[in-house]
Amino acid sequence: MKDDYDRAIADFSRAIKLDPKYARSYYNRGHARHNKGDYDRAIADFNRAIELDPKYVYVYNGRGAAWSSKGDYDRAIADFNRAIELDPKYADAYNNRGIAWSNKGDTDRAIADFNRAIELDPKYVYAFYNRGNAWSSKGDDDRAIADFYRAIELDPKYARAYYNRGLAWHNKGDYDRAIADFNRAIELDPTYAYSYYGRGLAHENNKGGDLASALTDFRDLSLPTPSRRPRHGCRFVLRTANESHRQCGDDAEHAGEEKGRQIARQNVARSSGRCR
Repeated sequence: MKDDYDRAIADFSRAIKLDPKYARSYYNRGHARHNKGDYDRAIADFNRAIELDPKYVYVYNGRGAAWSSKGDYDRAIADFNRAIELDPKYADAYNNRGIAWSNKGDTDRAIADFNRAIELDPKYVYAFYNRGNAWSSKGDDDRAIADFYRAIELDPKYARAYYNRGLAWHNKGDYDRAIADFNRAIELDPTYAYSYYGRGLAHENNKGGDLASALTDFRDLSLPTPSRRPRHGCRFVLRTANESHRQCGDDAEHAGEEKGRQIARQNVARSSGRCR
C-alpha cells in the first residue's frame, strides 16, 4: 500500500510540475500524503489547493481530516464547517465533524452530526458505526447495538462493527452474544488483538467463567493483566473524498486512531466498562 501511495505522489508531483496552478493535483497529492501518514505535507498541499481554488469543498474536508489525524480538532471543525457552508448536503463533512466533536468529548453534537450524515446518505455505513460508538460513550448500549447492527447489514465484513457490538453485548451481560461477535471479528481480522482480549473477558465472565478459553485468548496478547471489565476500543471512521469516489484512507480508520488506542489501553472509569 505504501508503494501505491508513493507512486501516486510521484504522479501528482509530475502533474504539478506540468501545471503548477491545477488545484486538484495538490488536493490529490495531499490526500495520498494523508493516507501515508504524512499529515504536515498533506496540509501544505491542501493549503495550496485552497489558495488556487478557495471554494474547492473537498479540500476543506481533506484538510480537516488531516487536522483530525494530528489531534487538532478545533482546526478540523473549522474546516468541516467551511465544507458544510460550501455544500450543506456534504454527508462526509458532517460525519467527520461528528468525529471531531466526539474526540473533544461533545458527544451530543457528534450524534447530531452523524444523524445528519445518515439523513443525507441512509446507506452511510461509517456514520452508523460512528454513531454507535458515540452511543456507547454515553452508556446507551441498546442504541449502540442497533447502529452496529445497521453497519453490519450494510457491510457484513466490517470487523470493527462486530468487535464494538461485542463490547456492547458484554456491557449488557450477554456474554454468549458478545463471544459470537468477537468470534466473527476475529474471523474477519485475525490481527486485531483487542478482539481476542474482549473474547477472553467474555469467556472469563460467562456462566461462572470459562477460564481455559479465556487464558487461551489472553496468552496471545501483550496487554497488561486483564481486569474483569472490558476495555473499550472505540474507533471513529473518517471519510475523505476524491473527485469521483469517496474512500476511507488506508484502512478506513484514520480518525480517532490514537484516541482509540488510549481508550483500549486504559481501565475504563465506569464499572460497566464503556468508553468515555
